[in-house]
Amino acid sequence: MRFTPSAELQQAIDEVKQQCPDLSVSPECQPLKWPAHVGDDGITIVEYDRKRYPEYS
Repeated sequence: MRFTPSAELQQAIDEVKQQCPDLSVSPECQPLKWPAHVGDDGITIVEYDRKRYPEYS
């Protein structure tokens, strides 16, 4: 599977790369388990729990 960004998204990516040329993913950052959920604080990624979404069960 291959994903290609839209022209608008590619422009935004290019702008970020221009402003932050040395931006990279930290080697200490472990891959997320997907699906995932954002915690109650709005920042923390927590493991997905189907019970949180009864409307989709």
